[in-house]
Amino acid sequence: MRYGKYICEDENRKYYSFPTVEELSKATVEDLREFAKVGFRDKRIFDTVNMILNEKIDLDNFENLETDILREELLKFAGVGNKVADCIMLFSYKRGEVFPVDVWIKRVMEELFIKEETPVKKISKEADRIFGKYAGYAQQYLFYYGREEKIGK
Repeated sequence: MRYGKYICEDENRKYYSFPTVEELSKATVEDLREFAKVGFRDKRIFDTVNMILNEKIDLDNFENLETDILREELLKFAGVGNKVADCIMLFSYKRGEVFPVDVWIKRVMEELFIKEETPVKKISKEADRIFGKYAGYAQQYLFYYGREEKIGK
């Protein structure tokens, strides 16, 4: 069972679009775990999909929120922490100034810019200082660079 629309096949691998909320609503918790391979996130995804469909959440209204308020709203979802909220803001709400910090970004920032063990909040502030409104785009390049060069491993 696949969710999302078929896009193409390349080197014997099939690619699908991200599923819509309506497409996900057809899945059971077990489907999400088994076919979508989301693991322990299955129930949280299932519950969130139903909240959206039952209009308890209107994601379109989030578009106009200030970044700090949007983050607060996203953090209310079960299973959404700071990094996931920042990724949602960067990729779904086009907040290019947001700098998601995971273990790879933490390592890269400490290695290339900060030169010492640093709390995540300080890393985010430093990224804002260095990259400003383009921090999210810089994060993508830094993430790729850190993985490719195995920084901090």
